[in-house]
Amino acid sequence: MNILHLTDLHFSTEDDYNHVADKWNKIISLARNLNERYSIDALAATGDITCHGLESEFAQAHNYLMQLTAVLSIKREFLLLCPGNHDADCGNAHSSFTHYENFLKQFDILPSHTDCDKHPRFSFQTINTCTETSLTFFDQAVIPQNSIDLINTIDKKSYGVLLMHHQPEVIKNQDRLMEIVNSGKIRLILCGHLHSTDTRLYSIKKSIVVNGMAVTPHLSWLPSGMQLVHVNTRGKVTVKSIFIY
Repeated sequence: MNILHLTDLHFSTEDDYNHVADKWNKIISLARNLNERYSIDALAATGDITCHGLESEFAQAHNYLMQLTAVLSIKREFLLLCPGNHDADCGNAHSSFTHYENFLKQFDILPSHTDCDKHPRFSFQTINTCTETSLTFFDQAVIPQNSIDLINTIDKKSYGVLLMHHQPEVIKNQDRLMEIVNSGKIRLILCGHLHSTDTRLYSIKKSIVVNGMAVTPHLSWLPSGMQLVHVNTRGKVTVKSIFIY
């Protein structure tokens, strides 16, 4: 299984149109080359798809993600999305995610979806860790109880992949994170939020965490990047960092 993992895309209508087009043309070109070499099976975007959660920003994201899925020949069930704190309708805690949910509908994706029956070996689950975040408390990440219930539906024999925006160490209710990890149903966690200088790869018990580089970091001196995540037939995870220049 080869997963192209993007995070913190931060589409914004305030950005120069030509600059955005140039960057995404590079991303699409890189993705095309990666697909020719590695044959990518799934595309994952782990939140902060937009800057302000605006419909116009989600329209931009839809345009370029459609181009990217076309280049990769990715089927709908293997386009994996979860929201970030910037994708809320407003900057206050307990905000709705109406614009994000409408964005998902354009891809025929449910807000909290699991596609357990779409792959003979892998199960995918996405959760929203951003229901209590705000512009001030952007690290106030939580795992909702209904996410635990959904994860419990995953067949333990399959290789469970979880998408969430925040990195595990900033999750407020660590007891629920450990419940997920201890269940043995999630083998790989894909996340973002941190805007690190390179892809972070580490483990929490038997779960492997891939904390990705931001496609569009807030600070200009940080690198722009994405990552190719490979899971071999024995479940071993390797990651290739792809820098976007």
